[in-house]
Amino acid sequence: ITTPTMEELQSLNPYTLLSLHRNGFEYKQGTTVQFQGKPVYEIILKAVAKSEQAISNIRLYIAKESYQPVHIVMEQGEGNRSEITVTNYQNRQKYDDTLFTFDKKNYPCVEMIDLR
Repeated sequence: ITTPTMEELQSLNPYTLLSLHRNGFEYKQGTTVQFQGKPVYEIILKAVAKSEQAISNIRLYIAKESYQPVHIVMEQGEGNRSEITVTNYQNRQKYDDTLFTFDKKNYPCVEMIDLR
């Protein structure tokens, strides 16, 4: 099992973006704007030391009525841009633990990367 770096986690897991303000980013609330016809708060995160961060700028759009993220725009220093749109939330789902169990015997040549 390989443990990913913080940079790899940031690029793979959109929810790590929501806690970046604690580590190397300044944040401020932008204006209230419309996203898909609904009012959202715009939160702007900017890297403090741009040379040390792979991500230079993040804009979070949070639904005014539910405070849930609905859209995330992430910009990297090289000009690359990623956008994530959340279209649906399903709360209180129950899943059997076996759904999350990886049986190595079935995949002997696979390298496991643990994203916990």
